[in-house]
Amino acid sequence: MMRVSDKQYKQLLDIQKAFEWEGVKLDSLLKEMKEQEEEDEQPTEPIEVPVEPTGKKIAICVGHSRSGDNGAVNTDGVSEHTYNGQIAHNLSQKLSSHGIESKVFDYYEGSGYGSAMSWIGDQVKKYDADIAIELHFNSASPSAAGYEYLYWHSSSSSKALADSLLKAQEEKTPQMKNRGIKSKTSSDRGSGFLSKTHCPSVITEPYFGSNKEETIYYRDKTILEDIYTKGIINYFAR
Repeated sequence: MMRVSDKQYKQLLDIQKAFEWEGVKLDSLLKEMKEQEEEDEQPTEPIEVPVEPTGKKIAICVGHSRSGDNGAVNTDGVSEHTYNGQIAHNLSQKLSSHGIESKVFDYYEGSGYGSAMSWIGDQVKKYDADIAIELHFNSASPSAAGYEYLYWHSSSSSKALADSLLKAQEEKTPQMKNRGIKSKTSSDRGSGFLSKTHCPSVITEPYFGSNKEETIYYRDKTILEDIYTKGIINYFAR
């Protein structure tokens, strides 16, 4: 149907009145045309296409989730547990949109570090996760900077997962310092998560919370959510 502007509509009505066209209901016709035009311009609702499940499962674990342990605090005054807890749940939703099932573990039982790591290791196994990550951020001197990913020294699959996450961050934040992937053994502090999980696992250390510039940059948590999502997808696609 022909489109008519408001100005043209008024002009045609004036013509109709000037020539006294009898029997020609021009105003009704034009109103119908304008209503049809407005209806055509209404936005249509997007059609949601179901995502085919990949059959893959990931345990998204939030570091420092046992009672009384909130981890380090960044220069904004936000603890590791609080910061990464928000990322974990958003990451879970993003992975779901790619057909990857996930479960967030943001509370660990256990009175001490060792018992908490044994507990989370059991939970990850019960969930039958294909891979597991534990979310952290680093803390040291104000000048310390960069990102790194930690994996169990004897697990080639964990190394591949760490490398996939590292590459995703390297692509997303080329201006940040790449500290590489690092293998851990039982003698290394904080390696309990890596040794207790039955599946390929990685500890993420995407920035230094003690570095003001990095903390400000990563206030936008979608940056890390996108990095983790891409790294995980690429790992499963390899």
